[in-house]
Amino acid sequence: MESFVNNFNAAYAIFMRVYKEEMKEPGLFLSAKIRPLVEKAENYFQRAVQCLNLSQVSASNLKDVGYESVLLLKEIFDRIPLPPYDVIPGAKALEGKDRIKIWHVPKTEIAIELAEEGPDQGEFLFSPETVSNLRRFYNKIKTMPYKPGASEGVYEFYIRTPGRLIPPKWTGLLPAWTTRIYLDQTLWQWMGLGLSLFLFFLFNYAVFRFQRRKHKPRSALRKMWLKLLLPATITLSAFPMIWFVNEVINVTGSVLIVTITVMEAFTWLMIAWGAVLIGGLVAETVIASPKIDSKGIDASLVRTIGKLIGIGVGLYILLEGIGHLGVSLVPILTGLGVAGLALSLAARPTI
Repeated sequence: MESFVNNFNAAYAIFMRVYKEEMKEPGLFLSAKIRPLVEKAENYFQRAVQCLNLSQVSASNLKDVGYESVLLLKEIFDRIPLPPYDVIPGAKALEGKDRIKIWHVPKTEIAIELAEEGPDQGEFLFSPETVSNLRRFYNKIKTMPYKPGASEGVYEFYIRTPGRLIPPKWTGLLPAWTTRIYLDQTLWQWMGLGLSLFLFFLFNYAVFRFQRRKHKPRSALRKMWLKLLLPATITLSAFPMIWFVNEVINVTGSVLIVTITVMEAFTWLMIAWGAVLIGGLVAETVIASPKIDSKGIDASLVRTIGKLIGIGVGLYILLEGIGHLGVSLVPILTGLGVAGLALSLAARPTI
């Protein structure tokens, strides 16, 4: 806990200094003089993030949950009484057969627990249960007064401003009415999110309409290229859209998690679909050779092999995507195995 608080305070002190200096300087971007300070502060902040056990957070949301959890936890610590650091179990209590595995901040559900698996195995970190409940804890205490020396309003400052920890200067140009908060997002963030989603779907709908238009008679190879266009544009446009929502307008909380999860799930699905189509595209490219009769047995065999390879690669990509989103593959694979067994038993001839 001491490491968490000290690293956060060090990062906060530098960020406040940088923010004040940034506002005084001309231009819309950070100067070369300020950037090293930002990097130093981010290093301290990252050390605070490393005090959290984020093993139950999906890879797609890891950075965002880490940042918000640090800010929420500090907001809580800035309001509740904390024990002196010298009464917190030290290194000796963590060694030997009788070592403790979990310690709670007095009169709270906030727990520091021994990580027994994963990359942080053997480290005492704020437990996954604590991380998942930080917003609930924060909502309980957010009306309490701050203690002296607190980093007042740091979480609200974070969710109100664009960018990551240091907001860009154009923040000051936003009208005051756009900074009102609705469902943990400012009005301008809702507008930015809505506009980015609208442009994303408008662009891909235009591609879809183009794909559906009646074109001149074309070969099977050209048809496959045209089919590949939509999943390719959806995939390529999803990444900048996610970056814009996450890094520029800085949507936070459950709204961000839902947006990223849905968009990334959709993107993985498009990549898998694209892999299936590429299998067919490769097959049609081979068949286009003058040595192969496009209507012969060899062409049918090539198409079948291409489709099977494409489907196999597509399924692999889909499973990778599911794992990336934090969904356990064990129940899915078990279910597929049971379904396969049931189908094989059903297919047996009746004796």
